[in-house]
Amino acid sequence: MRHRIGGLLIVVGSIGFGALLIFALAGQAIGASGNSLTSSIGLGSTTCGGLGSGLLALDGSARSKGGPARFGLGVVAAALLGLVAVQLLLIFSPIQGDPLASPIILVFIGGYLALLVGQIVVALAFTFRGGSGVITGWLCLAGLAAILLSLLLVGPAPDLAAVLGVTGLAVILVGWLTLGVMAMRGGERPQPVPTGSRPTER
Repeated sequence: MRHRIGGLLIVVGSIGFGALLIFALAGQAIGASGNSLTSSIGLGSTTCGGLGSGLLALDGSARSKGGPARFGLGVVAAALLGLVAVQLLLIFSPIQGDPLASPIILVFIGGYLALLVGQIVVALAFTFRGGSGVITGWLCLAGLAAILLSLLLVGPAPDLAAVLGVTGLAVILVGWLTLGVMAMRGGERPQPVPTGSRPTER
């Protein structure tokens, strides 16, 4: 049951982040103080993604692709839920003075770095283990590669960098969406072998 609930939460979170990407492309402000609608969608999507990843990390079935992917999912869950906690803290207790001088900035940086590491571990684990999850792995790797390339091209080709960045984010979201759907369907859970049963020898 945990894998189905976790998968559903990841699907909801992926759709929410996709909506935020569309809002951003339309020129809407994405942030706690810029737009209450997008900030609520962002907070809800991050929460769903964090809880869903955590449930899949705890599930321990074949769909989590073993220890490395479970570890990666756990890191992603901790990063997302940590970012949610910081956002809630800032809503009820805004930063006074220079935001860059606040230790909260270090928490943000740590959260996003942990999210990046978790994504890489999950992508590699799903890619190398094969099966139906290989699509998720390749999509996440392709999206991360596009984002890295966009960062390298910010100076020499800013327009191309923007296109690659948006494309990379969209591909990653599709990758997580496929993971959520796979978990909801539960198609990779191994069937239990009855105790004492042995293959018949001829």
